[in-house]
Amino acid sequence: MRTSALLLLLSSLPALAEPLKLAAPDLSVMDLSAERSAFYTEALASSLTRAGVRVTTAKAIAQLLGVERQKQMLGCGGGDS
Repeated sequence: MRTSALLLLLSSLPALAEPLKLAAPDLSVMDLSAERSAFYTEALASSLTRAGVRVTTAKAIAQLLGVERQKQMLGCGGGDS
């Protein structure tokens, strides 16, 4: 499905009280490098975000996990003390 068709479909949905939330793992592609696949995944997520959809990509999850791991390594966890 082309991005423009997906955006048209999403824009035709009735207004929701809360924004639509989607998880966007990396796309499975053939004959493209991993870098291009990641680029297209991020481009699609950006287009959806501009259309009002809250998108969580694999890249965003990896960044969040990296920050949490750094906090744990530095002893900045939210312990019970």
